[in-house]
Amino acid sequence: MLFILLLPFFFGACIKSQVSPKAITADETPKEKCRMTPAWLTIQPPESGFASIDPAGDGECMDRDSLAGKWKRYAGKNYDLMLVLDGPGGSGRYWFNAVGVVDNKETAPARGICFETSTIGWRSLQAFENRGLPWAEDLNDDGNPELIIWDSFFLSDDEEMSYPPYIGLMAWVYRTGNGAKFELDWEMSRKFAARIAVEYHKSLPDPDKYMKVIREKAAFALETFAKEGCISKVKF
Repeated sequence: MLFILLLPFFFGACIKSQVSPKAITADETPKEKCRMTPAWLTIQPPESGFASIDPAGDGECMDRDSLAGKWKRYAGKNYDLMLVLDGPGGSGRYWFNAVGVVDNKETAPARGICFETSTIGWRSLQAFENRGLPWAEDLNDDGNPELIIWDSFFLSDDEEMSYPPYIGLMAWVYRTGNGAKFELDWEMSRKFAARIAVEYHKSLPDPDKYMKVIREKAAFALETFAKEGCISKVKF
């Protein structure tokens, strides 16, 4: 999901996702290209069943019967968001998640999406608000949950530093209504980035001098994004 795009100017070098046009049909685009870039702007679920939205196009979804009994409900005022969370696994701390929208009378969604994402940036973050990573929350206080998709971003263009812990953790927030589509919400994503930055500023139980520098770099990138700016290069 993460690729490095190198350009000659300060704001040019950034992570770019190779995305499928079938998964993105949004008019809203980033004002600046940043080190952290969302894989999807708008996500369109299928009319029936479950479909993978992975950019490479080679992802697979479990069928509805295989997902039965695994759903976690996030209740809302106008709809309930339901997720199957499978992760983290492997060296990249991968998650393979399924998402659907239902009303409060339905026990499971009849259609939805599934996706893969990496939270390898957790190795530099190590904690978030004294709990596990949230994948759904009511972030705008309207009584309905938003979908949160966690992702990782590189902190250095140096190939020798393109591995943990030189990777930060980011989250993208998607709003929906009746489940017809999920749309990236830039404002809520920026506010959430500020929350992650707060965690990066905290001291670890056993502080490592160099890890502290890495965490400060990640916090700065997230805070700059939260203020509608961009960090494209990070020097160590």
